[in-house]
Amino acid sequence: MGMIVQVNNTINAKKGDRVVIGFKTAPLLKMSFMLYVFPIILLIAGAATGETLAPRFEMDPSMTSVLAGIFSFALAFVIIRKTGDRVSKNREFKPFLVRIDRTRTIETPQ
Repeated sequence: MGMIVQVNNTINAKKGDRVVIGFKTAPLLKMSFMLYVFPIILLIAGAATGETLAPRFEMDPSMTSVLAGIFSFALAFVIIRKTGDRVSKNREFKPFLVRIDRTRTIETPQ
């Protein structure tokens, strides 16, 4: 099983070499947070805000909570998309070659 990732060839790997790639830990954790935790936080915050503000506008708290939660959840993905475009250009978030794995080579189709 393999994966195709574009990285700079800093270790002079040849076609067919099996390589080990790495990611810096801090950027990987930041992106994991943005993808998994951030939307849930916005969903909960939106739902709580909707429930709190509903009585002011004489609306049903449950329905307002649901709608505000969905809106906030969707907003999280818009923010992630915008951030992702910027992050994809940042070298800090790119994988890098660690070493060539000499234990086995991959057969390449002709």
